[in-house]
Amino acid sequence: MNKMGSIFQKNFARLVIFIWIFLGRCLPFGFKISALFFHFKQKSDYSRLKERFGKSTVERSNNKIFWLHASSLGEISQVVTLVEKLKSKFEIDIIITTATQSGSDFVHKNLPNCTHQFAPFDSVYFYKSFINFWKPDCVLILENDMWPSMLSTLFSKNIPIFMVNVRTSKSFKKFPSIYSNLLTKISHFHCRTDVVADQLKELGVSDNLILKGGDLKSVEKLPQVDTSKIKNLARSFSGKKVLIAASTHKSDEKIVLEAFRVINSRKNWVLVLAPRHPKRASDIIKSIKKYDFKVYQRSLNNELKDDCQVYVADTLGELGILFELGNIVYLGGGMGSEGGHNPFEPGRLGKAIISGPNVENFAYVFDALVTAKACIIVKSKKELINSIKFLEVSKRSIEMGTAAKKILNNFSDPTENIVNLIDNYLIKEKQSYG
Repeated sequence: MNKMGSIFQKNFARLVIFIWIFLGRCLPFGFKISALFFHFKQKSDYSRLKERFGKSTVERSNNKIFWLHASSLGEISQVVTLVEKLKSKFEIDIIITTATQSGSDFVHKNLPNCTHQFAPFDSVYFYKSFINFWKPDCVLILENDMWPSMLSTLFSKNIPIFMVNVRTSKSFKKFPSIYSNLLTKISHFHCRTDVVADQLKELGVSDNLILKGGDLKSVEKLPQVDTSKIKNLARSFSGKKVLIAASTHKSDEKIVLEAFRVINSRKNWVLVLAPRHPKRASDIIKSIKKYDFKVYQRSLNNELKDDCQVYVADTLGELGILFELGNIVYLGGGMGSEGGHNPFEPGRLGKAIISGPNVENFAYVFDALVTAKACIIVKSKKELINSIKFLEVSKRSIEMGTAAKKILNNFSDPTENIVNLIDNYLIKEKQSYG
């Protein structure tokens, strides 16, 4: 790109960000309407609606505050170990914000020593209200969920911002000038891999601001499993082989259902299908019925009978239970444009993993698994059928699951380095202010 083109892109990016922030200032009512619809779509408590506008529903303590922000359940579930280390190192209270109800539920259940608030919609007015009340000493943004008004408000108040567990992003490549501008507001970055670090450097981030290596998902707390629920489900599936399709999307479900129709010709299998977005359950069930499978839906709590062929697990936070039902897991997100999903949980539980080929979100993990023959990548229905038949022999699925568990348990834990990065930055900042 020539110099004039580069200047144009930078100025255009500034204009786009300015317009977004300007709209948040001048049309807060429109943002409130959007927040209202989103809040009730999430089936969140009405009494907490004002949190979307930056108004707290709880009292603030007199302690220092660290603020952790994440988009939803998939991001916030990885911070339990990090929170423990932060609490051990600093005398602080931690406030956690997420956009979704599932994120809120996770925090209340798994991090009772933290305070959850819904993230404000991205208006300067809402974030000023939020920040003026909580007065955070620093902010940790999980992965890539940053917003112009949020960053602008924090930056204007000289509050340090750390982006943690940054992953590769198609948006970085699609809108480089916009993200290059936004990233100038960030104090430091922790990246999962060198590939992510290189992507940030291409956007203008200095190498000395980047901490490389380690994935918070590798130390994510494995779910506590309710054994009574497992026994009830296992009893219902007794005598049948179980294929678990987890975190699926439409592109996954078509190929999985086609493959399942072939392998289940003797009706000796059960497909446990857990969609990435449970609200799609009704559409999924319509698709399943086209195959004449007998289908049951977990959220309806219907009594399971022996004729169950497909069990749609349309609930959140129960994958730990479902993974205990069988040794073979088809992990969704790899057949479409989603970029693949987190293999750490099924792998660390010793499950044999099958995935589609489009796994750029976790390419470094899948590369390690494939190299160790601890995972199978499939590109077609035929390959999926052959892989399931291969793993149908329990010895093979157990061996592959054991290999996956060994590989994934050896990934480095970045939490100590992240805590030290924050500590060193805050010490230097304190010294610079005298």
